[in-house]
Amino acid sequence: MKQSEFIGKVKGGAQESMKNYGILASLTIAQAILESGWGEHAPGNNLFGIKANGWKGKTQILTTTEYVNGRAVKVKAAFRVYGSWDESIADHAKFLVTNARYKNLIGEKNYKLACQKIQSDGYATSPTYAQKLIKLIEQYNLTQYDNLSQENKAEKAKERVYTVKKGDCLSKIGAQMGCRWQDIAALNGIRAPYIIRVGQVLKLPAAEGKTYTVKKGDCLSKIAAKYNTTYQKLAALNGIKPPYIIYVGQKLKIN
Repeated sequence: MKQSEFIGKVKGGAQESMKNYGILASLTIAQAILESGWGEHAPGNNLFGIKANGWKGKTQILTTTEYVNGRAVKVKAAFRVYGSWDESIADHAKFLVTNARYKNLIGEKNYKLACQKIQSDGYATSPTYAQKLIKLIEQYNLTQYDNLSQENKAEKAKERVYTVKKGDCLSKIGAQMGCRWQDIAALNGIRAPYIIRVGQVLKLPAAEGKTYTVKKGDCLSKIAAKYNTTYQKLAALNGIKPPYIIYVGQKLKIN
């Protein structure tokens, strides 16, 4: 699975956890990446390596690495089993908010502090756990998923409507607005003979902006030159901050 695909699969649940419990979405996504190796090592759909202590559901015995007195040792332990990744993400948030030692994470808005706190709270025994999380958040610009208001604005911006005028028909509106009349009909529940009335407000399919998929050797300035724009505009459009890191497979909005 591509890295961008994995982020796409877990970001919704991470944002839901942030909305409901106050746990930063960037932290949740980074932990899922680190603990599961981009979803490649998540037996029982357990993305976060949460053990089965106090768990009443299904469990599995796995070999894991723990750090004892600074030394890595292999141990066997019982871990939780989930029906899906979504269940794992939801339980991760509940696990944090119902354990008193993690209460300092609730409402924390600084991703670096959140990463340091979850390590000091004892989530993992690796001495470099926070450092690894911070690196992932910065490398893949995961803080963009912490801005829920921007996400809501982006969703609203996708909504398009058209008010029917005298002489209009679905095919004419479709041609004018750059979409298929059949899609307009389906979106508004209009069936044959496809009658519309003056003043009727029609929902329109979301306008699809141009995108570019990052390839090996790409950088923002190179892509910007190709589309006759600046790397600063591309960065702003895609929420990318200095040092402007992009990764292979990432989809960038161009306009």
